[in-house]
Amino acid sequence: MSTTPIAAWVGGGLSILNFLWILSTELRTRRSIRAMVRIEIEDNLAKLREFQSRSNQASTFSEGRSPSAVQRCDALRLNALPTFNHCSWRSLMASIPTALSPKKITRVHHFQSQLTELVALKQRHDLVPSEHADAVEKALKRIIENGNPLS
Repeated sequence: MSTTPIAAWVGGGLSILNFLWILSTELRTRRSIRAMVRIEIEDNLAKLREFQSRSNQASTFSEGRSPSAVQRCDALRLNALPTFNHCSWRSLMASIPTALSPKKITRVHHFQSQLTELVALKQRHDLVPSEHADAVEKALKRIIENGNPLS
C-alpha cells in the first residue's frame, strides 16, 4: 500500500490547521487593537469629565450671580487641561486599517482631532475671557456628549 494518499491527507490537514491558526491570530490581534484604542479614548474622556466636573465646582458663589459666572469662566480658561493620551492611536497607526472599518477610523480620527483642537483653543489668548470660556465649554461638552466613537 502506498503512503502517498495518507501523506497528502496529513499535509492537507496540517495546511488547514495552519490556516485556521493564522486566521484566529489575526482576529485576536484585530480585537486587541480595537480594545487598546477604545481604552485610550475612554481614558481621555474620563480626564475630560474630571476637568469639566472641577470647572463646574469652581464657583463658590450661588449660581446665577455675577461672581459665580466669573469664577466659572476663570476655571474654564485658567485651569490646565489634562494631558491626553494618543500613544495607542499613534503607535498602532499602521495596524489600525486592519482592525477598524473606514467609518470607524474616520470617527476616531475626528475624536483625536477634537482633543487637539481643544488644547489649541485653551492656549488662545486673543479672545475675550467670557467668549474664550464659552468656546472651551462648548468644545468640551461636544466631545463628551459624542462619547467614544468605538462604543
